[in-house]
Amino acid sequence: MKFEVEELENNRKKVSIEVPSEVVTSTFNRVLRGLQENVELKGFRKGKVPLDLLRTQYQADAHKHVIQELVQGNLPQALKDNGLKPAENPKIEPGTLLDGFPFKFSATFENIPKIDLKNYLGFKIKPESVEVKEQEVKEQLDRLHSSLGHFHDHDGDIFEGKIAGEFEFFTADSPEKLAESKGEKLIHEMGVGPLVESIEEKIRGIKKGESREFSNEVPTSEDGKEKKTFYYKVTLHGLKTKHLPLLDDESAKRFGNFKNLNDLSEKITEELKAQKQQVQNDTHRQNLVEFLIKEHEIKVPESMKARWMQTIVYNYATELGKMGFSKEDIEVKLKEQGDSILTAAESQAKTSLILDAIGEKENIQASEEDFRKEIVRMAVEQRRNPKEVFEEIQNRGMVGAVVEKIQEVKTLDWLLGKATEA
Repeated sequence: MKFEVEELENNRKKVSIEVPSEVVTSTFNRVLRGLQENVELKGFRKGKVPLDLLRTQYQADAHKHVIQELVQGNLPQALKDNGLKPAENPKIEPGTLLDGFPFKFSATFENIPKIDLKNYLGFKIKPESVEVKEQEVKEQLDRLHSSLGHFHDHDGDIFEGKIAGEFEFFTADSPEKLAESKGEKLIHEMGVGPLVESIEEKIRGIKKGESREFSNEVPTSEDGKEKKTFYYKVTLHGLKTKHLPLLDDESAKRFGNFKNLNDLSEKITEELKAQKQQVQNDTHRQNLVEFLIKEHEIKVPESMKARWMQTIVYNYATELGKMGFSKEDIEVKLKEQGDSILTAAESQAKTSLILDAIGEKENIQASEEDFRKEIVRMAVEQRRNPKEVFEEIQNRGMVGAVVEKIQEVKTLDWLLGKATEA
């Protein structure tokens, strides 16, 4: 195999490759034999069609497969030998393919610059113990205890205090759509029911048979600064009181394979501790990322930045959709957040480049099992079938992005394991 590399503008490369004639011929024969096993032509048994006839009848199909094999079989080695890493899918320009002659093709792409790693093992962590307070365990037990209760009709007329209300809720993202919305019936207890505190205050004191219409702002960003207004119509149909059974060893068994109430409490303590540990780990990871970016000056390839923008936009739009935003509103929000999305994409790309370089140097890779676990995790989070999640990722061409994310997390955890005490 012969190859040469041409330097183009904006860190773009053009790799021209010539595959020897003997490799072309062997690839042709392999592809044709593969076709021979499956093709059926009138007058011939399956698998017995002569190769010369296949060359004539299936020339276009054979050429397509041969070119694909020659590119996939030779381009990776040429890139590796020249220390090149495409930041995008290379644009392939094939030459003329003739059996028995050398085959030439070129691949053009934006190249990922070589990262000069500096001080990536210099991160320091301030040790913090993770503790779970008795009150936190009690609050969780109270929530579980409340779920065992049964509601009974109450003779009162006003929703307030500990009496639950039997409501019908109508929700829409505009006053015009409110009249057309479909009502949802629910039972709500003040302080422990499904409704947020801001809505609770607007229905406090409502009388049986009364309807109220109001609006409420819902946060649409992690910091809570961005909000969207939703409109509600609420009708109180009746009042309920909840009767709770005794929370003892027997009732604890209803929540799972627990021996007694103490066993349940210990499990809750473990889960709360794991949640706090996860929050702490996430904080350490974010601080580590900021440290790495500060230590390395990197010019991000435009194609890589665009790929991260696609991922961020998809995730943001998905979250807005879950919150009830219409397609039109989602498009407006994406335009409003254009600058912040671009900044986030550049930061993510820098992080990816640094962690990829560290992972390569330290031989940290994502395994098939890591990928399978991530798909299952995403499916559980989205309450979907893992197969559906995988197919969607595959159809959107985001498998590579998921693998990169897995490797990033593994590399971050490896770096945290090497961190020293502040």
